[in-house]
Amino acid sequence: MKEKLLEAHREMEAILRGVASSIRDEETSSMSDDFDLFERKLLQHLDWEEMHILPAYERIDPAGASELLAEHQRFRRTLGAIGLEIDLHIVRAERFDTFASELHAHAQHEDRMYAMLDELHGEGEREALRRRHGRFHS
Repeated sequence: MKEKLLEAHREMEAILRGVASSIRDEETSSMSDDFDLFERKLLQHLDWEEMHILPAYERIDPAGASELLAEHQRFRRTLGAIGLEIDLHIVRAERFDTFASELHAHAQHEDRMYAMLDELHGEGEREALRRRHGRFHS
């Protein structure tokens, strides 16, 4: 399970780099398409984590789970604001780069959480999560 989630982080990181490049180069057509793809993938990922990962993490580290959930909520608000800025052609590369840095730090925290949860769950629980992850992300 950990590997699938880490792969999802790598995939979103690659899309994020494309969005950042489009913003820096002021390529408005690809910027909007790239951002829409990134937004869709990130929201899907956040929803899945909140349904399937954070409840287990909350049993181990309630404060850490609460912190991650608060970050998810902040990311949703920022996605909306940046999406509007892209639509209005007023997005600034510095703002997006700051957001990308916050997402990167968040992903590193989650990567450690995935490893911890992977160690604690048995193979049956990991297989059930893999099946749910596949259905949710298809």
